[in-house]
Amino acid sequence: EFDIICSKFDINESKDKTTLLALLNQIGTIVAYHDDDRLNILQIINPTWLTNSVYKIIRSENILSDGILDYNSIREIFLSDSSYKSYHFRWLMDLLILFKLAFEIKKDRLLLPARLNNSQPEFDLS
Repeated sequence: EFDIICSKFDINESKDKTTLLALLNQIGTIVAYHDDDRLNILQIINPTWLTNSVYKIIRSENILSDGILDYNSIREIFLSDSSYKSYHFRWLMDLLILFKLAFEIKKDRLLLPARLNNSQPEFDLS
């Protein structure tokens, strides 16, 4: 969609598109990570979409009580919403890692600290 809009306004050079992405990202009009190889496949023209997606993941009941999330869990979270495509799921996982909302513990498995159990184990300190 970004490329279509650029073409409409005769912005066709790669360098010009990259500069425009950086500027629009800085002012918060869009979300783009052109410097990150994992995240540069997608530019978000509606930042609210991204915010809602992250909250939907973090608040989901699909996440196990141990805070573990995987690709299939994310896919299930958005299963009923046809506006999400399969490439969005890995992209969202990478974004959670970038923002340190999740940490990769194995390939395609994340730990979400916000979803860990709050109770501490009891220790015998005697």
